[in-house]
Amino acid sequence: MKRFKNFRKALLVLLGMEFAVAVFTFGYVRLGLSVVAFVIWSLWAGAMYLVPLLVHKYRLHKTKEMREHYEQEEKRQNEGASDDTSDVLLRHVNHRITSYLKSAYPDSTWEWRVEDPRTLVCKGGTGRIQVYGTTDFSHADVTVNKNAEISYEMLKIVPMGESISEENSEEKTTAPKNTINPQVWYEQKGRAVLENLITDLSSRGHSSLSITENGDVIVKQADRVIRKATLEAMPDKVHWNRLAKVFQSEGISADVTEEAVVLSW
Repeated sequence: MKRFKNFRKALLVLLGMEFAVAVFTFGYVRLGLSVVAFVIWSLWAGAMYLVPLLVHKYRLHKTKEMREHYEQEEKRQNEGASDDTSDVLLRHVNHRITSYLKSAYPDSTWEWRVEDPRTLVCKGGTGRIQVYGTTDFSHADVTVNKNAEISYEMLKIVPMGESISEENSEEKTTAPKNTINPQVWYEQKGRAVLENLITDLSSRGHSSLSITENGDVIVKQADRVIRKATLEAMPDKVHWNRLAKVFQSEGISADVTEEAVVLSW
């Protein structure tokens, strides 16, 4: 409203200029001076009113873009922080469960038997784990309450029908050979999978894993062999010694056998 009032004053200035030209000049001089007066007034009015208006609109647009950008960045950071926090909390609970089991069974290991253990440890509740290396029990129910206290109920579950077949019993087609550089393969195919897997296995009492010729990552659970992941384009056996040196340079102990590369920590 204030800008509109100021513009009305500018129109009065234009009318005053044109009136003065009309009163004091005649003929072609009047026409020429009227055009000159209008051009001068247009330049002055544009500088005084139009340019500030355009600058104001531009600043509002940039401010809106920056606000939306920061809101999106904050949302992504909050989502990433939430995921990181749930992972850290899950590993903390894993270590507490491992300490409890190893206090009674030093060679024990275990696996979660719930779909999303992160939700369990973050919101509380009861979830089942399967235990190995414990002669008296096969499973346990783990309860996490709102005060972050953990309780355990050891169970022995005996199947009524045939025993569950081993996960790694089916025959697998041999992967094609490849001659990729072991260092390149580790950076592109192996690092992310193995680092996450070692962290997870360590939190549940494991101290080693094996990588077979076809890329299967396996661990031993009591008298069972469990496949945890499959690595793509596993280097051929002739490159395993070089691959072991790559693991050792990353601080991971590696031994080469006839059947697999064994990593330990």
